[in-house]
Amino acid sequence: MPEKRQCVQTTKGERVKKFKIWQQHPEWTPTQAAEKLGVKKGTLMGWRKELLDPKLTVIRKPSSDS
Repeated sequence: MPEKRQCVQTTKGERVKKFKIWQQHPEWTPTQAAEKLGVKKGTLMGWRKELLDPKLTVIRKPSSDS
């Protein structure tokens, strides 16, 4: 029987920290970054959409809701 999937909550501070690590390693593909940071690729891509400006250059300060 397959293992039950777990939902892992990550604070916005942790998201920003992990995302900054990814930015410091531009040679990492999204798959490699997810593996090295210990998150799923889809989660990482969602963080990118949430945290970066439209030009994918600056990490925005996360809003305080959630």
